Amino acid sequence: VDQVMASVLRIRFSVLRLLGLQNKVLVIDEIHAYDGYIGKIIQVLLKWCHALEIPVILLSATMRSEQKKAYLACYDAMADEEEDAAYPLITQLHDAGRVSTTAFPAYTASQYRFRTCAVLEDSQRIARMAISRVDEGGCICVLMNTVRQAQDVYTGIQRMRQADCQILLFHARFTVERRAEIEKLCLTWFGKADPSRRPRKAILVATAVVEQSLDLDFDAMLTQIAPMDLLLQRAGRVHRHHERQRPERLKEPVIDVLVPDPERQTQTLDERYGLSGYVYDPYLLSNTEKLIGPEKTVRVPEDIRSVIEAAYHGITEENMAAFMKRQTLAAFQEAEAMSCCISEPDPESFYLDESINEWDITEIDDGFEPRMRPSTRLGEPSVRVVFCSEEIARRALLGELTREEEKVAFLKSVALPMSRLDRKADIAPRAIQTGILKGCVVAQSETSLCIGPYVLTYDSERGVFMNHHSQQNEEV
Repeated sequence: VDQVMASVLRIRFSVLRLLGLQNKVLVIDEIHAYDGYIGKIIQVLLKWCHALEIPVILLSATMRSEQKKAYLACYDAMADEEEDAAYPLITQLHDAGRVSTTAFPAYTASQYRFRTCAVLEDSQRIARMAISRVDEGGCICVLMNTVRQAQDVYTGIQRMRQADCQILLFHARFTVERRAEIEKLCLTWFGKADPSRRPRKAILVATAVVEQSLDLDFDAMLTQIAPMDLLLQRAGRVHRHHERQRPERLKEPVIDVLVPDPERQTQTLDERYGLSGYVYDPYLLSNTEKLIGPEKTVRVPEDIRSVIEAAYHGITEENMAAFMKRQTLAAFQEAEAMSCCISEPDPESFYLDESINEWDITEIDDGFEPRMRPSTRLGEPSVRVVFCSEEIARRALLGELTREEEKVAFLKSVALPMSRLDRKADIAPRAIQTGILKGCVVAQSETSLCIGPYVLTYDSERGVFMNHHSQQNEEV
């Protein structure tokens, strides 16, 4: 999606990307998942697709009504409130601006029971809960909101598990090669292709990498609190393959939602949800927690639209400050996006305003930090680290690797957030200057790298850990 979004950014030759969309159909999946910054860029893109008569299909299982209205407005159209309440629903815009909707029966129907457990950041208690859920067999997923917490829970389960229980950790901070191996193993164990390969007893500890796209099936799930639409996405991995036989204790699709301890009720919403509050908007987490209560049964698809809308529009005195913070952030994201985009199409004066230089921001490549400004995403800067042998690292820095060697080295790389580093002082000395690895940082060995004030260590079982020279066990 970043490549197509770049077609409306103020960068040199971006219009060539628009040209590449001609005579094609643009399909964007999981459209609900993008933040306000990306959403605004996509809206500008849709206006250009409308002007250039490029057909667009937007797909989502949990799109909110406000998102849908924003995208329809790009075509000067509005959804009908009453018809919009149906689910599943196809909304179609016709050439003359007419909007038609078609409701149709769901392919499958499910009913999930969400129940809250006050153990949001207690890794040992979460590990014990996971072990107890499979003591009579079954395959479950423990879904954490951050890599650090997933690593902690995985370590706890490893210490407690019995020999007959398979356990696997899956998150984004493995090397490219190892992540592909883990994804393949997940599909083998929890996928649909060969039921005979499914373990009798297994626990997958993961982050949001399993939330979408992968066709995985679990008998139950433990998940940290997330916005309601994302909880529904996660629930879609529980009892996904309806024909599968389940252990007696796990015959009902139950999702245990991990929430803060009641003692945190006196804290502000920013403090209450800990690390999860940095990943997701505390306003949405609070609304979702109240919506679920101690326990809530959600019918799919009948209840999807109502519970999502309730989670996004529940404003109370308690969460008013968090709501205002959310609105301010959304306004900032949209303003940032618009400052990066070319002007909207104007058919009366051709399609681009020629009075200003639209392409006054170019792609920057300073030799060790290739990046594009403006960017298709807002977020913490990252750097790709290649864990390779000392000899490969030496040759890479000298630009002596063949293209095939570069491809092999790339498989040993992992992208990490590095906002606390001085890029010029800390990263440049070990950054590759040429080839397809340009901008990547090479490690001193296949398992470690000293960079700035940090020591990065790589474990093929648990991924990357980041330790400060003066501290221990500060996981990424």
